[in-house]
Amino acid sequence: MSDPLINLRIFWEEKQPLPEAKAGTVSSVFGRDLLVAGGTNWNGNTKSWLDHVDLYDFESNQWRTGPQLPEPSAYGCFAVT
Repeated sequence: MSDPLINLRIFWEEKQPLPEAKAGTVSSVFGRDLLVAGGTNWNGNTKSWLDHVDLYDFESNQWRTGPQLPEPSAYGCFAVT
């Protein structure tokens, strides 16, 4: 017996990569954009905490810079907008 609620199909499609590699970001859908804020990355042996906000426009497949965070931030659980 098959449950129609479990019969999901997910299709992955490669898009424009983030302008800068990062992990531990706070991400959310914001209006019609994907918002990726803060996070961390490594430069050699130095870990950097980031205050950048990147916005991805699904329609144009382009990233743009959002407003800078008041201070570097990473490892947030989630964001509600």
